[in-house]
Parts: sequence; C-alpha cells; structure tokens
Amino acid sequence: MKIFQKGFNVSQDGPGNRLVFHLFGCNMRCPWCANPEGLFGVPVEISDREIVRLCIESRPLFYGGGGATFTGGEPTAQFQSLQKVLTALKKSGINTALETNGTNKKLPLLFPLVDHLYIDCKHTDDGVHRAQTGVSNAITLQNIAAAAKKHQGLTVRIPLINGFNTDQRSLNDFIGFLSPLGIEAELLAYHEFGKHKWKNFGREYTVDNGTVDSDILTKFKTEIHSNGIKTVST
Repeated sequence: MKIFQKGFNVSQDGPGNRLVFHLFGCNMRCPWCANPEGLFGVPVEISDREIVRLCIESRPLFYGGGGATFTGGEPTAQFQSLQKVLTALKKSGINTALETNGTNKKLPLLFPLVDHLYIDCKHTDDGVHRAQTGVSNAITLQNIAAAAKKHQGLTVRIPLINGFNTDQRSLNDFIGFLSPLGIEAELLAYHEFGKHKWKNFGREYTVDNGTVDSDILTKFKTEIHSNGIKTVST
C-alpha cells in the first residue's frame, strides 16, 4: 500500500482507539480537500503483509471497540491491496472501518470485510457534483443504496460547504434520497484545516467562503432528523 500518513486516533475514524492508515491517491479533486498530501505529496510504500502485521501487533491498543481504519485520499484507489488487507484482518478478528467517496464500482465486494462503512454524499445533483469534484456521483448513490440494504454499519457523511450544498434545494434532495433508506447520517461542517497544505504544495486553494453558519447547520440537523434520518456526531 502507498500511504501518506498513519497513526492512532480516538473515535473520529470509527469507534474506539484506531490505527488509521491514510492511503495515497484519489479520483476526486474537491477544492476544499483537507488532505491534499494524498494527491500531491510523496507516499511511503508499505507491503500489505506489513500493514496486517502492524494491525495485529496493535490489537492490545484497540480499546473501546477500536481497530484499523482505512481512509484517504481515497482508499479504494488501491482496491486490490485494500481487499487483500481487509480479508486478512477479518480472518484475524480485527475490527475494520473504511472511509470512502463511494465511487468505486467494486465497493460492494468489501461490504463483508468492513465493520464500519462511511460513505461521503457530497451532493445528489450529478451536474453540480461533477463540476466541483470532477467525478459523477452516480456510482456513489448506487453504492449507498446497496449498502443500506446489505451493511449494518453504514454511516453516510455529508460535508457541508457554503455555496455548494447548503441551500434549501440541496437539503430537500438529501432528505429525499436518504429518508427511504433508513440509515444514519453525519453532517460535517466545512473547515480550513487543509488551506495551508495546499499553499505548501504550491497549489491554489480556491474556496473563498465555505464556512457554514450555525443556523444553517442547525436547520440541516433539525430537518434531516424530523424526516426520520438519524444523525450522529464523531
């Protein structure tokens, strides 16, 4: 696997204390990306066997229902290695979590190997989604719907960015898509943690005012919850 960061994190990338691997590479180009090193940095290559060994050796540290989390970048960009590692961890009884943009057609193959599945739903309108990320959302929506039927540990994450998906129409569309699926959602308000990183890579950070007002965030939470969609926070 090619990674750009690894380390322990508590309750932000799945439950409990987790060993988190940030995998290099991503098919999207979101201008608000907080981890541009996954696109522009220099990755470190660690063998699949070594990744598994590190996870097994860390088992005593996985308190609170912890385990191993694979995030990005976009982890499914390294699908073959990811599948191999997740299979080995499943056999070893290690709790696993996957954070993904959901665009890989083969994602359902990983459902049985993942205990906690987090899929981003950035926008339900394909044209808007494609314009901002460079990628269609069609497969993402299909994978969310499939996971809702087959995976008990699914959480859909909605990153809220002012000027992109915080208007009433976007809210209505999120509700219309998620409500029939009976799944939980997490709202993630925009932050500028990645802004200085873009500049460090000599790249332009083009988000001018992505901050979400607290009243908008409250409105989203209230209306989503009132339409039968459970909301969670990490």
